[in-house]
Amino acid sequence: IVDKVTEGQKISLVLDLVGKPTLQESIQFIGRNGRIVCVGALGGEVAEINVMDLIMKNATVRGSFDTIRKEDFETILRLFADGTFKPVIDSVLPLREARRAHERIEAKMVSGKIVLVPELSSSRKH
Repeated sequence: IVDKVTEGQKISLVLDLVGKPTLQESIQFIGRNGRIVCVGALGGEVAEINVMDLIMKNATVRGSFDTIRKEDFETILRLFADGTFKPVIDSVLPLREARRAHERIEAKMVSGKIVLVPELSSSRKH
């Protein structure tokens, strides 16, 4: 997908929210002097990367736990709203299955988000 969207061009900046499952792949997509900022570890595991790939590109990987600026947050929301960014959703479950959702996350059986949806009582459904 990345090659198709970028028409084969290398990327200068990657915001990685997943960690282990995507970090090494992100390194492959960045160009010379590229940067990867890890802002999450949804994959839940320690990521191992090939450091030579970074050295050969003079690239950097950085972690960030800073608060997000209001302007950046608004930009991110717009990019989700217009479909540029698409969330990775593993499954959608009723709220009553929250325990099962947590068990799946703890067992590392999830790739993406689990969305829990509250159910309306029969008197409120229209």
